Amino acid sequence: KHNLTSQMKKVREDILEKLLFDKLNHEEFCNEYFENTGAENSVARILLKNESLIKNGKICFENSKYKHIVENILEEIKRNKKDFSFFYDRYCSNKSSYGLRKGIFSYIIGIVLIKYKNDLNIIEKKANKEIVFNIKLINEIEKNPGNYSLQYIKFSEEEKNYIKKLEEIFRLYIPNKKEEKETSDILQGIKIFTENLNDYIFENILLEKSPLKKVLSGIFSENNSKEFLLKRL
Repeated sequence: KHNLTSQMKKVREDILEKLLFDKLNHEEFCNEYFENTGAENSVARILLKNESLIKNGKICFENSKYKHIVENILEEIKRNKKDFSFFYDRYCSNKSSYGLRKGIFSYIIGIVLIKYKNDLNIIEKKANKEIVFNIKLINEIEKNPGNYSLQYIKFSEEEKNYIKKLEEIFRLYIPNKKEEKETSDILQGIKIFTENLNDYIFENILLEKSPLKKVLSGIFSENNSKEFLLKRL
């Protein structure tokens, strides 16, 4: 349906959450999950198993009828950042040749965001702010797709090493103590480091005739960590 009931939205969240946290990557659990008769299990069986969106517990589009849609989405955002409304209009509009229901398309969007989460940047347009992906965000995107945009940023091995070095340098200032850090965590650490600098050091030593002046002076208004760390820093 275009507008899912609250119960079916909860089912969608539960299914996507299992994919996000890789809970289906266990053969015994996966088999039992698809064989059970609950609402979530039935929807998962129809959408994931019958539509060939999962293989050996992992998201896989290769044999799915949605493969070309996923490829088109990735091709578009590799060229330019796109509003989610662009994709909802293309695939869900009555004028579209696809004519997908929003409820189904939002599943596909959610699965794409999970599979390629390390290469995608979701931006809240009004604040021009990068958003860390979470499952409930799918409902917000579905409700107001024009408020969010999607960007493709894939790190090279050199860039991954660079990000790792930044994490090591600023590790004492990064508030997130979990093992796997987001680029937003590293940016927050740099902000805390900069904020803790003595004013004299910041203004007269670190920034005097330094290319860092422009970068660090505007760091507190910076919200897009991937662009900042890779392009501006």
